Amino acid sequence: MASKEQKKLLVISGPTASGKSKLAFYLAKKLNSEIVSADSVAVYKEFNIGTDKPSKSQLEEVPHHLINVLTPKEKCTVSFFCKEALKILDSLCLNHKIPILSGGTTLYISSLINGLTHLPTNKELRKELESTDTKELYQRLTKIAPKTAVSLHPNDKVRIVRALEVALLTKKEPKDILKEGEKEKFSGAVLILVLFWRRDELHQRIKARTVGMIEKGLINEVEEIVLKWGESLHPLNSVGYREVLQFLRGKIKSKEELIEKISAATRRLARHQMIFWRNEPKKRDYKIIPLQNDSSYPLIGCEAGEDRLKRKREGVRVLSLNKESLLKYLKDALENLESDSKVV
Repeated sequence: MASKEQKKLLVISGPTASGKSKLAFYLAKKLNSEIVSADSVAVYKEFNIGTDKPSKSQLEEVPHHLINVLTPKEKCTVSFFCKEALKILDSLCLNHKIPILSGGTTLYISSLINGLTHLPTNKELRKELESTDTKELYQRLTKIAPKTAVSLHPNDKVRIVRALEVALLTKKEPKDILKEGEKEKFSGAVLILVLFWRRDELHQRIKARTVGMIEKGLINEVEEIVLKWGESLHPLNSVGYREVLQFLRGKIKSKEELIEKISAATRRLARHQMIFWRNEPKKRDYKIIPLQNDSSYPLIGCEAGEDRLKRKREGVRVLSLNKESLLKYLKDALENLESDSKVV
């Protein structure tokens, strides 16, 4: 195993159509690195246009991992992703490289760097608990899992029910189980770069990306997939593919309507991704580092450009850097990363 002192990871994430793949490719070449995809659909073979996979020449120029590894009939779980990604990351770190984890599947990224925990479920038990008064549930949780109860609000019925469900099924403190899950995660230092765009600009990029995919043949791609594999495929439920399938079924009447449906679904996905990254640093207590000479505002993300954005949100400032400035900043930040730290 690579030592913790050697292991560092650069994460590039952000909303769909923000330019993650393009930036990751640029940085991988400059840093002599390799890219590990954190995309829950790009992992599948034959799902190419709708995932905007790297071109053949790009794949030859920079090694990419966890792309085209599963058939459409297989299911990519969080557990599978973490297991495979950890093997790849450790191998790259052993070769003294700083891997780049790039993608927008936030569940995959969070599970990989924070730990994946397998918690049991029981529908009948949960239904029984949900029908019980919240005060009574909390008192019960306090008796069988006091450490977990202390961390929850007495009126937070949803989390109390889930904690009780886990405690009753495992006979263990849910909080202890979560700590156990943290053992199966990337154990080195992590630098997270989140790409931000103004809303109107991002919406324009999403529309252009959608039009481009239709022009490249997304409809034909879905037709071929369905003809070969059928319609009951997990990745066909993803944004873009789901709408094209509805188009082929006649539920969407025109290509213009199809483009709007895909764009709208993509905007909703992008909004959820941005909400995740606005909340995650505080939730996980990540260290947020400012740029030099700008210590009054922490850095949480960058986008290509020249001028600093004026937009502020709860003490988080988005800064705009050109590629050369960003590369210099990242080199310095990676060099000074402390072992086991998570920095945004």
